[in-house]
Amino acid sequence: NDPIGNIWKDPKFDKVAEIIKTSNHNKATDIIFNLLDWSAEKRKGIVDQMIIAKTNSKKEFKDTSIATTASAEFGFSYQVLKSTNLNELDDKVLQYSTLKKYQQKCNNWLGLGSFANSSNLVDFMLYLDEPWVVDSQMQEVCLNFFKNAKGKIIQINKSTSIGRNDLCPCKSGIKYKRCCGV
Repeated sequence: NDPIGNIWKDPKFDKVAEIIKTSNHNKATDIIFNLLDWSAEKRKGIVDQMIIAKTNSKKEFKDTSIATTASAEFGFSYQVLKSTNLNELDDKVLQYSTLKKYQQKCNNWLGLGSFANSSNLVDFMLYLDEPWVVDSQMQEVCLNFFKNAKGKIIQINKSTSIGRNDLCPCKSGIKYKRCCGV
């Protein structure tokens, strides 16, 4: 029993890391290292929000999604669908992840998905690792897609929470709600 090692252990996060590892994705190690770059508090918060999203989606029988970033290098999203169609889950996770990656100006993005009635926390995974570049067409698609979003800010880590009226962390000088928080 290692008291120091146990401080850094998080069984819920370890389960997500194991899912990524066993996916045999050729970038699994990079993905896990990107997640480990986040604070233990942020990792715990993400996994807790995944569990809440899955529980709420199942209970309310509706699609649910969460997304977060810690830097321009890496972002994460998780979607839970009420359907049980793998092609639909694949399409929706790809679309949402691509748009969130662009919106958040990230170079790397992990998209996870699950079915509301599945016993698995993760049923689908993708990793986007193309460098972020300005694309006016993508900007327009993002604006249209997120324009009517009825989401709310879920504070995963107090030190990284951004209010809608705060200046955008992308350093554009514009309020978050008019820039990346659209």
